[in-house]
Amino acid sequence: MVATSLNSKEYLLEKYSRASSNLKELEELGCTIVHKVDARTMSEHHFLKGKCFDRIVFNFPLFGIAYHVSVVSGFFKNARKMVTQNGEVHVTQKRVQLMKLINLAFKAKFLFFGSNPFNEEDYPGYINKKGHGKECDETFSIGDSRTFKFLRDVDFPDLGV
Repeated sequence: MVATSLNSKEYLLEKYSRASSNLKELEELGCTIVHKVDARTMSEHHFLKGKCFDRIVFNFPLFGIAYHVSVVSGFFKNARKMVTQNGEVHVTQKRVQLMKLINLAFKAKFLFFGSNPFNEEDYPGYINKKGHGKECDETFSIGDSRTFKFLRDVDFPDLGV
């Protein structure tokens, strides 16, 4: 398993109260941690370039509407290069415009195949964080969040999208 962070390790340790213990726990569980990974360009990151995964998960990519579309669109384009044939991409959203998410995935040649309510219990010890600004170490209500699942279909029709 590989866990990525947009920020540097130093930034995480400075901004998030549980960063040190979380990173240590992930390492003890055998997880590889890679910092300074932008979802829009992750397939070109020196550590990730050429690597393929059976499943790629992106929980709560919310950065403001216009930037959000850029991040999610770039994520799907890069995930397409990094997920195995018939691999899955899961995106969890708090307030989702489902058709917009499906359209962004479709443009990157992913097929929507379902969703499930996001259950924090599936992630022992999980505590979400706002991720930006003065209150970045604060949690937020996940409300009616869902994990949307997409399949990389090798036989995806070329519709000129």
